Amino acid sequence: MFLPRSRIFALLTAALAVAAVAACSDNLESNSACPLLCPGQQVTLHDTTLDAVIVDSSVSGFPALGEEPYLLVSTRGDSLDARAIIRFDSLPSTFTRTNSPVDTTIVGVDSAFLMLRVDTTAKRPGAPITVSVYDVDTKNPDSTATDTSVALLAPLFSADRLLGSATYDPDSLRDSLRVPISSDSLFDYIKHGRRLRVGVMVTGPNRAQLRIGTTVGYNPAQIVFKPAPAGDTTGVKPLYVQPLSKTPYNSGLASNLMDYLLVVRGTGAPSSPVLAVGGLPGHRVYLRFALPARIVDSSTVVRATLLLHQVANPLSPDAHDTSTVWPQAIIASAAVTDLARALRILSTVGGIGLDTLEHFAPADSGMRQFEMVQLVRAWTASLTPTDPRALAMRTQFEGASGALYWFTPSSGPAAWRPRIEITYAAPPSKGGTP
Repeated sequence: MFLPRSRIFALLTAALAVAAVAACSDNLESNSACPLLCPGQQVTLHDTTLDAVIVDSSVSGFPALGEEPYLLVSTRGDSLDARAIIRFDSLPSTFTRTNSPVDTTIVGVDSAFLMLRVDTTAKRPGAPITVSVYDVDTKNPDSTATDTSVALLAPLFSADRLLGSATYDPDSLRDSLRVPISSDSLFDYIKHGRRLRVGVMVTGPNRAQLRIGTTVGYNPAQIVFKPAPAGDTTGVKPLYVQPLSKTPYNSGLASNLMDYLLVVRGTGAPSSPVLAVGGLPGHRVYLRFALPARIVDSSTVVRATLLLHQVANPLSPDAHDTSTVWPQAIIASAAVTDLARALRILSTVGGIGLDTLEHFAPADSGMRQFEMVQLVRAWTASLTPTDPRALAMRTQFEGASGALYWFTPSSGPAAWRPRIEITYAAPPSKGGTP
């Protein structure tokens, strides 16, 4: 079995223990020895390029259903169609009037709306958008398979199930939106003790999308209404209803399904083999390395740079918008053989000295690189011979952006395959004076 916390600690400790050696990389043109390598002795630095990737694969399904920090609700023609499902499986049936000592049964509803929390750091739509809210309850009592099925849920976004809608100019988009919903319909749910499961869809002529908060990000949607008929709301305070899922019964998965993304049409598959990062559903890349023992075990690694060749993807949503790709160390042990599972057991972003790949767009192409010397040293210092030396690549807004990056795999043209450039100092020959 793997112990993620202990393995993170081991890797970080090893990285810190050897980090001081990085001072030797400040002057790679010189043959002067770094005192940490061998005080007072001339040491030759060697450069080599290695085709060290022995396993590379792109795996989809990230983040897991219901674990999204944001939900990208977007309709982009043939390139993307993503909608939000938000469950309100418990609606209040009573309220307390101002200065009243007893609860009052709800006999009417006024001024009902769905409040959506909007990520205002995302790029604004280029034209007015319409946000529509639908009743998407399948009436299924307890089936995760059918309750999350695109084939069953997508048709429920229909005119006869519309609860309300509103159109917003780009300049009017703030950190929260109030989408009016039918007060009569909401009261009918309350009166008959029915659950309310809403589907949110965004449409418009150009870049119709919103990034909305979730329960995972502690910024969920809410149903807000006054619990009284329109003519009887004096002194009645609004009620705020939080998302809640009661199915599947007796399962921790129920909390994941309070709000989640429904990808009706995801980002397209490439016409040739590539390593895909990002998109919807989100992809991560798994890279496993085999480094020569004569270098990493018997020498001092001064610099290690991973080179990845980006393949242009002009068909990606937001193809020309720059973003960030994160490399993260995989800390799963050899006991974890499933790549999808291993790709969930990662070091922190920026941990163990890993750079990020920043400010490039899916439509760009060319060689990308980042430093990983501290990770290479940590692998040598802390892992057993059977533990995988592996990295994951993921996007910053995984599951909340349609941006899909492509990279050349190890099966691609020789000049574009993933490789590592290493600079190392070989140990002095036997009989030398240290």
